[in-house]
Amino acid sequence: MKATILILLTLLMISPVSAIEPLDPEYTDWKDHGEKTLYWGESVDIGNYTIEVIDFYRSGHFDIDGDWVGLEVHGGGSVYAAILSMNNATTSTINDSAIVCHDMVKLVAKDIVTGYDVSSPYAKIRIYTREIIEPEYEDIDSWFNRTLMITKYVPDVGYADEWIHVQITVKKLRDIDQEEIMVSDSLPFGFELRDQNEDLNWTFDLIDDNRCIVSYMMKTTNITEHEVPAAELVVSY
Repeated sequence: MKATILILLTLLMISPVSAIEPLDPEYTDWKDHGEKTLYWGESVDIGNYTIEVIDFYRSGHFDIDGDWVGLEVHGGGSVYAAILSMNNATTSTINDSAIVCHDMVKLVAKDIVTGYDVSSPYAKIRIYTREIIEPEYEDIDSWFNRTLMITKYVPDVGYADEWIHVQITVKKLRDIDQEEIMVSDSLPFGFELRDQNEDLNWTFDLIDDNRCIVSYMMKTTNITEHEVPAAELVVSY
C-alpha cells in the first residue's frame, strides 16, 4: 500500500481590537520643532497642526510670577485647549508643559512675557510632535512558517490486514503565547482504527512544551493504493 501524505494547514486569525484602534499605541520619538515666539492672536503651523495663542493672564502689581498663556491646537478636524504657566508658586495647578491632540503634540513654555506694563504680550513655546508607529503584520504563511511546524508520518508501504503506525508532530519554532492548538485527522476510505473509541482530535498547549506528538494505529483489508487524507491544524491567534 503506497501512501501519499498531504498536510493541510488551516490558520484562523482573530484580529485584536488594537489592529483597528491601538489600546496601547507605540510612538516615534518626539520631534523637536524648535522654539517659537507667539504674540497674542498669532499662530504657527507645524505639520498637520496649527498652534494659536488665544489669551494671556496679565499680572498686576500685587501678583506673584503667575503669568499664563492660553493656546488652541487645531488638528485632525478638532480643537484642543492648553494652558501653560511659568508660575513657580506652590499653589499653582498649571504646568509649564502640556501634551494634547491624543498625545501627539507637546508644548513647553520657555518664557511668558505679559503684564499691565507690557503692550505686546508674547510667549516662547517649544513645540514637539510625534507619530504613531503602525504595527507591522506578517502575512499568514510567513507567520506560520516561522512559528509552527506540523508533520504527519505514514509509511510509504504497508500490508493488508496489518496495523500501520501514524504519527503527527507539532513543533513550536519560536515563543508564542498560545493556549490552544487543535489538530484533527481522519482515516482513508476503508481503514479502521485499532482503538475503535479513539478520537482523532487533539488539543495541544504549547506554552510550556516546544513539541507535541500524537499517534494511532490503522489498517485495511483492501489491497490497493490509498491516498492518506490531510491532517488539519487550527490556530486561533
